[in-house]
Amino acid sequence: MASLTKHILIVDNDFNFSALLSDFFLKKGWVVYTAKDGQQAVNNVHTNDPDIILMNVDLPVRDGIATCNLLRRDIAIARQYPIIMMGAFPDKKKIVKSIEAGCDDFIVKPFKFDVLINKIEKIADFYRKKINIPKQEDGVDYKEEEQEAEIIVYSRNAVKKIFSNTMNDRRIEYPVVQKVVDNMVKILHRENNLPMAFKMKSYNDYIYIHSINVASLSMSFAYHLKWEPSDLQIVGEGGFLHDIGKTRIDLQILMKPDKLTDAEFSEMKKHPSLGRDILVKENITDGIQKIALEHHERINGSGYPNSLSGGQISKFGKLAAIIDAYDALTTDRCFKGAVDSLDALKIMSEPAGQFDQILFDKFADLIKNETIGK
Repeated sequence: MASLTKHILIVDNDFNFSALLSDFFLKKGWVVYTAKDGQQAVNNVHTNDPDIILMNVDLPVRDGIATCNLLRRDIAIARQYPIIMMGAFPDKKKIVKSIEAGCDDFIVKPFKFDVLINKIEKIADFYRKKINIPKQEDGVDYKEEEQEAEIIVYSRNAVKKIFSNTMNDRRIEYPVVQKVVDNMVKILHRENNLPMAFKMKSYNDYIYIHSINVASLSMSFAYHLKWEPSDLQIVGEGGFLHDIGKTRIDLQILMKPDKLTDAEFSEMKKHPSLGRDILVKENITDGIQKIALEHHERINGSGYPNSLSGGQISKFGKLAAIIDAYDALTTDRCFKGAVDSLDALKIMSEPAGQFDQILFDKFADLIKNETIGK
């Protein structure tokens, strides 16, 4: 019988910090391996087969980005290892290069150890289940489950690429977004739901997975509202791109592990307008632009960036506002743990009048009945 003990490889040339992390994980029952540079890390992976790798971006001999790149392309490794990169500060270029190299997440020191281990355990469990998925389970066609899993991975990679391109002032690869949503529409018509993004919830970097969750749940909700097929495409593509404006926000604000100051929040509130501007420049359709611009607006006029109210908000913006808030509440974040679905709905209903009441009541019913969001 396979051991349930979890194994972690910590790669850091800061001996004191590495020792501190090692002691923490040992007390939590993990088996810990350590390496002080990228070359040792690769050797350790081949020898010890860890469940997850926690690696500093700045390393001697071979840095973390080069090591991540090598591990992702090493044909001698039979499986993909989840890799979380660490950095002393949010260096934009290093974060983008880490993402492009194939890391699953990037965290900035100092971080809260309890939040870190919660994130790591979920990522490790997800990868373990992915490796051990049976060919048939409860009569489910494996090919369909495999197709859904491929959509998850492809969606995540597409969103990462979109954000990376925008951060580097390159063009959004819009046809990639359209292709992903086309495939999701096919699954939606077959299954009446899109649960796969929720299987990934909080296992990887929040911004990317949140974008997938918003696209997935928006499409499921619109489908059950019997919106037109063209609308499903708009809310799907809009979900993937709704937070694209965050690529123009200072990374120190985006990756801050604590609550934002008033000044920092004022900067963060600019991302819907910045996102709309990016999409206008790319000639992306009006409905998708409205999702980017309006997903933080509120029916009672208390939202941002333009304090729109009631009929001033498009139907796409009204739907996106509900989905965005719900997923933010029900997903683990670096500074705040997730709440369950019923608690999220209660929080969203207080005070009343934030969301379109007809849409919110219908959404709440679908969630409570587990028709969507499973």
